[in-house]
Amino acid sequence: DIQSKWINESASKVNDLFREAEQVAAKEGGALIFLDELDSVLQQRDGGNGHAEDVKVVNEFLNHLENTDSNNIVFIGATNRLQELDSASTRAGRIGAKIEITKPDKETREAILHTQLSDRVHSLPDELISHIAEKTEGFVAADLTQIVEDAASEALQRSGEAIQPCDVSTVMSRRN
Repeated sequence: DIQSKWINESASKVNDLFREAEQVAAKEGGALIFLDELDSVLQQRDGGNGHAEDVKVVNEFLNHLENTDSNNIVFIGATNRLQELDSASTRAGRIGAKIEITKPDKETREAILHTQLSDRVHSLPDELISHIAEKTEGFVAADLTQIVEDAASEALQRSGEAIQPCDVSTVMSRRN
């Protein structure tokens, strides 16, 4: 949690994050920093409508990114808004590789559904799970998880002890 409403605190949190990673790396031989919603920290500085505090955070972050290799720190950032990252952050020596993770294909959706159902009592045949995976093209893991959770709620509402095909059918009909 890097962003703060207090002046200079966000930049200080960036320093603390990398200082802690350096300490861990020195002790353990390496460290990993993972930051989700990277665009909230490394937003473009040249838009003209940025706040001075935001610019400080970006500058501080960029300075630290240049030293990750020499300190045995691996930095991984995730964003859905790559185009909103400050262009200086993705140059060589800072964030070197970009890996795009696309929406899951049918086989992956099927595997996600099986995983979500693995710790729930259900009577869904593999053919139905495969059919659901086929009908959910464009869905992400969170969407598929929600389908299973909603189907479990349907089962509870009818006082059932297991998720049944009728529960999934009800949930899927609501999504269409």
